[in-house]
Amino acid sequence: MRKNKLGKVVLALTLATSFIIGPSLPVNTLNPTAVSEAANDSEILQAQADALRKSVRDNKIKVKACELLLNNFPDLVDSIRLDLEELVETSKESQAKSEALLEQADKLLNGGY
Repeated sequence: MRKNKLGKVVLALTLATSFIIGPSLPVNTLNPTAVSEAANDSEILQAQADALRKSVRDNKIKVKACELLLNNFPDLVDSIRLDLEELVETSKESQAKSEALLEQADKLLNGGY
């Protein structure tokens, strides 16, 4: 049973790394070498969780940069304000989904399931 849940979380993290954050802001994706060198599902899950965690961190930095532009330089970004606001909103939603997946992964890696 644990192996089945582990596989599902591995798949979810793979999809999240590829799709959830990707459309909102450019971020680094999973290093395929890290996964191919992993010996078992736990190591694969850990590599994917680490990559997603880094993507979320990078995403938060980029969202903060967008918010700073919107708040401190409204005239400069006036022509793209709506795009930036939409980007920030989508990115924050992606962060929340990614963080939920990371919680599941951490529980599995720590024997919580």
